[in-house]
Parts: sequence; C-alpha cells; structure tokens
Amino acid sequence: MKRLIYILALFASMPVFAQGLLTTIVGEVYDADTREPLQAVSVYIKGTSVGTATTLEGIFLLRTQLDKKAVMVVSAVGYEQQQYDIKPGMSAGIDVALKESRHELEEVFVLPGSNPALALMDSVRKYRRVNKSEPDGSLTDSRLDVSVSRFSAKQLKRRFWKSMQGAMRYTADSTLVLPVYSRTTQQGQQDENVYVLTDNHWKILLSDYDAPPSFYSNTFAYLGTSFLSPLASDGNHYYKYLLVDSIGVADKKTYKVQFYTKNPYYPTFNGELQLDSSTYALTYIRAEVPSEVSVNYLQGLTIEQWFRCSDSGKYVPQAEDITMLLDFDVKLGKTDIFPSLLIKSVSAFDKGETMQDRSNDSITAAVEQAHTDTLLADIPIMRVATFAAQVIQTAYIPTGTFVDIGKVTEIIHVNPIETVRLGLPLRTNARFSKDVCLEAYASYGFGDKKWKGEGKIQWRLPTERRNILSLCYSDKYIRNDVNEMMQLKRENSMWFSDMNVTMHLVQMFMQDVRFSHSMSYRRELSLMADLDLSPNVETRFGISAGDRGYRFSKANALVRVGWQERKVDMYFQRVHVYSNLPVLYFYGEMGSVQRFFEKSYDVYGKLAFMLYHEASLGMYGRLNYRFEGGVVIGDVPYDMMHTFEGNQSYAYEPTRFTLLAYNEAYASRYLTLQADWNGKGCLFNRIPWVQRLRLTELAEVKLAYGGDLKVPYAEIGVGIGNILRFGELYAVWRLSHFKDMEMPWWGIRFRLHIE
Repeated sequence: MKRLIYILALFASMPVFAQGLLTTIVGEVYDADTREPLQAVSVYIKGTSVGTATTLEGIFLLRTQLDKKAVMVVSAVGYEQQQYDIKPGMSAGIDVALKESRHELEEVFVLPGSNPALALMDSVRKYRRVNKSEPDGSLTDSRLDVSVSRFSAKQLKRRFWKSMQGAMRYTADSTLVLPVYSRTTQQGQQDENVYVLTDNHWKILLSDYDAPPSFYSNTFAYLGTSFLSPLASDGNHYYKYLLVDSIGVADKKTYKVQFYTKNPYYPTFNGELQLDSSTYALTYIRAEVPSEVSVNYLQGLTIEQWFRCSDSGKYVPQAEDITMLLDFDVKLGKTDIFPSLLIKSVSAFDKGETMQDRSNDSITAAVEQAHTDTLLADIPIMRVATFAAQVIQTAYIPTGTFVDIGKVTEIIHVNPIETVRLGLPLRTNARFSKDVCLEAYASYGFGDKKWKGEGKIQWRLPTERRNILSLCYSDKYIRNDVNEMMQLKRENSMWFSDMNVTMHLVQMFMQDVRFSHSMSYRRELSLMADLDLSPNVETRFGISAGDRGYRFSKANALVRVGWQERKVDMYFQRVHVYSNLPVLYFYGEMGSVQRFFEKSYDVYGKLAFMLYHEASLGMYGRLNYRFEGGVVIGDVPYDMMHTFEGNQSYAYEPTRFTLLAYNEAYASRYLTLQADWNGKGCLFNRIPWVQRLRLTELAEVKLAYGGDLKVPYAEIGVGIGNILRFGELYAVWRLSHFKDMEMPWWGIRFRLHIE
C-alpha cells in the first residue's frame, strides 16, 4: 500500500510545477495494533476549514493552497490525535498509524438508581437549537441507487424473475440485486441512469426520502410517517439510553451513548450516537428502525451521519449514508412473489469530502456494473412495469409514439343522463414537442345519444421559470359543484379533480337518478396563463365565455403561495409535495351573465380564499385542515353561487360534506372548515396483538356556514384506517340540522386508501 501511496502522491503533485504553492498530501491511515485501515478519519489543516476524510480503505488526499507553514491534523474518535508540519508547495505520501486512546469517566458520576446517560441527553436537548446547523461546504455530492433485492431461491425459479436474471448483479457479499434506477450529482452536474422510471417519477415515489433528516428536530418524515428522533424533547418517554464509553482525544472528550426504543411498533430507532463533551453536539449517529415498526411496507431503514468541527468550533454535517428496504409483501399462497426494494442514498457535504469516499460499497458497485449496459430495458416484463407505473402516476397511457391515450378517466364514464359515455382522449407527449402539447377528446353518450368533445393547446414559454399558455374548448356534461376552488383542494390528484376513486366507483354502480340533478351541460372557450412569479408564488390568469343554460363570460385570477415546497413537473403536469408549512390560495373573478329570453346582462364578482395545511403532530400522527371562505357579488344563477359539496354515496371523501345531499345548500357568502386527523397508530400501537395489525386512528370535523345554512352545519366522524393496508371505515354524525336535511343524521362510510 505504501508504494501505491507514493505513486498517488507523485501523480497528485504534477500541478505543482504550474502552481508552486499548491500543497498535496496523500496518505493511508490504519490502526497501529491491528493494521486495519480506518475510515471516516478527519484530516484537516489546523485553524482552517480545509479538510477531508479517509475512504473505506483508509486513504485520503488533501490538496490546498498555502502561503505559509501549517499543521495537518489527523483525528478520529477513540484514537490519539496526530499532527504533522507541512510547507507551501509540499508534495508527500505518508503512513499514519493511530493508537487507541481510552479514558475513564471523570465528569459523570454514577449514583445508585441513576442513569448518567439521561443527564447527558438532557444537556443535548438544552443545546439543540445552538448545535443544529447546515453543511458549510460549497460542494454537495450525492448518489441515489434503487434496486430490487432479497431474492429467494423459489422466486428465481419463477418465470417472472427468471427472465430478468441477465440484468441481475451479484454484490461483494453475494447478494443478488436488480438495479432499476440511479442518480449521481457532483458539483451541480447530474448523471441519471434510468432503468424503469424517469427521475420525475422517482421524485414522486421517494418525495420525502430525498429530504435530509435532522436528528436535532423532534421528528422527520419518511413514507408519510413522522419518526421520533432520540434527541427529541420527549425522547425519555420512548427511548432507553445507556452511556457505554467516554473517549478522550487530545484536549477533547467524546461520549458514546446507545439508545433503544421502548416500543418497537412506534416509529422510533435503535442505535448509537457520539457527543462532544464541551458542546454536547453530535459527532456521529447511527439509527436503525426496528423490524416491528408499524409502517406499511418498511422492512428496514438505517441512517448514518458524520459531523466535523468547523473553524467556529461548531459541528456541521460532513457525510450521510441512508439505506431503506421496502417489502411489498406480494404473495401467492404462502410464497412471496415480489422481493424487496432496496434504496441507498449517499451524500457528502464538505469540500474535502466526496461522495465516492462513502459510496464504495457492494450495492453501488453492482449498480455501476449495470450502468454500463441496458439489459434491463430489453426485458419485456420490465417494459410492462414501466408502462403500468406511468399510467398510475399520470393517468395517461403511453403508446410508444408521439401520442398518448388519456386521461384514462375520460375513456368511459357512467351517469344517469348519458348512461354510458365512451370516449377517445388523445394527447401528444415530449416526443412530439417539449414545449407544445395538444389534447383532443371525442365521446358519445348512449343515453342522450349525443357527441361531446374537448380540445386544448398548451405552450410552454421559453423562460427560466415554468410559464404556460393554454387555449381550451369543452363541450360536455360536468358537475355543478366543480369550480376552481374545488379542483384546488385536489390539485395533486392526477385522475379525478372532483372526488376520489372510491366515490367514482360507488356512483358508477349505484346509478341513482339524483346524480343527474348535480350535472349540467356546458360549452366553454377559455384562454389561461399559468405563471410562476417566484419559487413560492404561482399564478393563473384566465378569460372564458360559453353557455350552461345561460350565456356567460368571465375573467379570473388565482394566486397560490406555498413556502419550502418541493414540486415535481412531468411534461405539462405538476405535483406539489407539501411541506409542513401552510399553503394559501386567493381567487378573484368578474363576469357577466345573460339568461335566456332576457336581453340584459347581470354583472357579478367573486372573491375567495383558502388555507390548506398538512401539519405533522410527531408521534401523534398528522392533522390536515382547510379553511375556506368567499363572497359572490351580484345576481347570478344558483349554480354559479358557492355550492357546499355534498356526498350521497356510501364512499368517504375528505373534501366533501359526508351527510349533505347534492345541491342541497348554496351561499353567496360562506365559511367552511374541514379537518381530518390520522393518529398513525399512536393508540393502537399500545395494545398487545392489535399492534401487529398496523391500524390507524381516524377522526374528522367539518363545519359550514352561509346562505341556506343560516344555522351553522356541523358533522364529526371517527374511524379505523389501514384495514388490510388499503381500507378505511368511518362512522359519521351530524351535530345540527337534524330534521331539515335530506340525508340521515348519521351513517357509515368507507374509502380505499393506501398509506
């Protein structure tokens, strides 16, 4: 290894002839007793922010400009620190043998019946806000690898997996993996290798996984679940702590603390952390989720983070390694037919630290090998999987040409007026043009024996931000209560913008004649502009005209404000990945209405607002609420007033009033509040045996006031979620209007919903 070090040193010193003050040090760090290489050892210039860390093989390369003599420090937790004098323009290769250094606890006194780790953790929590920091390095490298893993012998004998063995790779520990996606970012340049889905599709599936966790926060989210940090304020209620060692390094001391969850069904961790004795800051942490944790499909999650001491004496993130294993439990009889999905993320946040220093493991090596060929793309079953995933995420059917079929929901539609409506919707894709999208839709209703249609042209402006112009003509039946604010409540729904899939399925089979009263025939021509004014502010401006039993024309404007949101754009579709901060909507409309058999026009105006918030409650689940209000000015037909969205089906819909009939209440001035809580098992996880079912607690409250509802309308509900992982059951009661409403005062509702 020494010879290799000197060769590397000679190679790295070549630029010195051009720059006389460039200093290059290459070295190998190993244990003085065992001679084993040491990884993650800090190597830095004393008194500066210049530094690096050793790789898995214990190798480091330190290059910097010096104008005077300096001291290079080699430091690792549990070892004696070593220092070397270096000169400007120096090029050298060195061997560093670190000796273990152990010291007895001096500051911590163990009293009978006391736990010294609890006192340490109290100090850590006291200084959490001071120690919480962002990476201070200007270079951020990262890598994300997604693979199918954990194949069993029985699975490999099945035709489904046997056809893909040509694309599978063995890792160094003989684990068989099938790479499906990889993404590498270095110095701002992204290299993507797509095997099954594009980067945008993976961003939606792994939306919260891309966000780096902070153990200084009480909780952080993965897979829609808030995991409790061992440093959380109420960590003593959920964790056991054990002080296992005190390690002295030069004039500093590091405490090593192990932590264990008290209830493995809660989203908590087992692992260890290391603390700086003078600042109580994290220097290292490794946290692993218990296998029993009550989170669907999560088989394993391990998070490992390293921190380094900056010039200011504050510990900042240096590197991070996250591994997640998802088990979808697809079975045929007693045999698993689908293995696990392995997700591995490696990041480096320091100038001296590179992503390659952390990524040289067996999984990454297998993915690198698969990167050199495209065998997976030639496997028919994987093309089928890609096809199905794209349909589910976008509601459009790819054809392999420049035209896609969709939306899927417009192919067949069942309602009492048309009985059955069959249509052929088409849309161009990026193969046709990345900046222009054409959509056309033609359908025939067998009940009313009429043809309907819709056409749209969208053009993406050549600007840095997302700005789109749209021209649309529609000629079809549409629900009376569908308006701009209703669609905003479900803006992330790619399939249906007015209700969920469960409610649509129920209505298709019920075929109740009362549904016909909630629909009207519309012809409308509209011109819209979607403009992003800033990363936080989106706007939409539009003008339109048409008839819906009366002639109308209008101009409207919408402003959407969201902070610290992550957005995913797929062609001309956008998905908002909500943060823990509220989202605000402001809507204004002005227009005129001419009723048939009348010559005069009635001028009207609309103003509305909505606040939507998906708030994390930590270990107590998640609270989603919407507060909405508005006013309609002028004389307008009933269906242009605000309609309190009702629901006469047996399906549960969060955005609608469960025990309110269709078109039962209108208002020109209104206020509504809808809130639903998902406890994520905070109560059920305390009950033996029930824990294993992974059930969640559900509750809701909905309030409305205005117009026909002169007395405030109120309903509440409680339920059980995650039944067999895809079902929810609610019991709902109305707290007012017991006798003057069409619907019963209580009911049972269900919803198909995968958490």
